[in-house]
Amino acid sequence: LFGMLVGQTYYFMYQQQELVFYALFAEVTEAKSLLEQISLMTYGRPKVYNSLLSRMNDYVQNDLKLLSVKDPIALTARLPKDDPLESILYATSVGLPGVVYDTVKSLRQARASRCGALQ
Repeated sequence: LFGMLVGQTYYFMYQQQELVFYALFAEVTEAKSLLEQISLMTYGRPKVYNSLLSRMNDYVQNDLKLLSVKDPIALTARLPKDDPLESILYATSVGLPGVVYDTVKSLRQARASRCGALQ
């Protein structure tokens, strides 16, 4: 009986760890895609490039690297002025939503998956 309980617990912990790794991989892939799009869009505009690169750095340092968040809801429910992804979206939005909009949307979905896997 004890062996079955230990086996089931081990399986559950392994499955949760696997979900976290898959969610992290998806989020890092989307973040890398956004970084590539930022560099392509802001070629020749160094002030905008530095600003967006700084916001991307804020996202990586203050959001993506935090794996032991006590309250993921507080992390994802920030005001738009405090969200680096929102400021990237604002700086790149002209006219109709473009590729950056879709990438930020996918990145937010990946962040939600990561926060859900960490709970």
